[in-house]
Amino acid sequence: MARFHMLDAIRAPIAQYRKSSGFLNHVPQVRVLLGALLVDIETFSEEKMLTPKKKLTRHHMKEDKLVTVYFKINDYINQHSREILFVVLGVVAVLGGAFYLSRMRSQGENQASVELAKGKMEFTRRAYPAAISILEKLLKEYEGTKSAGVGAIYLAHAYLQQQDYPNAQKAFEVYLNDYGDDELLAATAAAGIAATYDERKEYAKAAELYEKAANKYADAVYAPAWLMDAARCYKSANNKPAAQKVLKKLIEKYPKTAVLDDAKSYLAELGA
Repeated sequence: MARFHMLDAIRAPIAQYRKSSGFLNHVPQVRVLLGALLVDIETFSEEKMLTPKKKLTRHHMKEDKLVTVYFKINDYINQHSREILFVVLGVVAVLGGAFYLSRMRSQGENQASVELAKGKMEFTRRAYPAAISILEKLLKEYEGTKSAGVGAIYLAHAYLQQQDYPNAQKAFEVYLNDYGDDELLAATAAAGIAATYDERKEYAKAAELYEKAANKYADAVYAPAWLMDAARCYKSANNKPAAQKVLKKLIEKYPKTAVLDDAKSYLAELGA
């Protein structure tokens, strides 16, 4: 069966028109152009026939697959351009929001550090009411910043100095519950809460919290001292066996501590 070629479809009408009496045939330039076009078509057809067909290689097949994938992706994008636009805009909005929040957080931290410095200055001067005012404002207006966390510890100690033990306990708890990322400050807060009960003469509770802080933060430099405080509070709460147990733990666990001799003397005093 003869194959139909696109070149035949183009060549036939041009040749027919040249033989006709169409009005354009009366224009010499048109006849020349039509003749040249037929020559070009014939030449192109001969070249195509003479050119040997190339065998498809893996490279060509791979290129064909890539072209197919490209057009599939292009079609998908064209069909879902609106959805894709919304996704892109959403990503841009999220990234922009994250950048904005990061910048605002950085500015907030800088301002919070200024307020913390003011509060620490008043604390160092023993102007505790002024320090409390500044530090309370710091915790309220710059909640979540690192400076606010440190400020909570200073605030608790300022309240301790003012013998306002409930508010001191509250400030220590704020650090433990909302911050607590610094182990040293967390240990200080845990022992600080015990101190507020100690000062209120709630010795049983104080002893329990001192011992708990010493166990949880066993590597803290003040852990042996907290065990001493726990023993003292257990004794004051008329719990002599608990006091002796804590002292023995201290002596065994911290043989090089500065309070070792005090612990031994206290243990002897308790009759152990």
